[in-house]
Amino acid sequence: MSGFYGYCSWHRGYSTGIRAIDVIEQGSGPGYVHAACGPCRERYGLVPYAHKP
Repeated sequence: MSGFYGYCSWHRGYSTGIRAIDVIEQGSGPGYVHAACGPCRERYGLVPYAHKP
């Protein structure tokens, strides 16, 4: 699987194919991004942030 290498928020480990799922913005300070690998996106029916309306 191609894609970025990073931390998967669902299985709590590092993997390739990471995509942003949710972006949590905060009024002051940095926000947070929940990301998931391909297998977790399939298992939990997650839609990448870039594909959401």
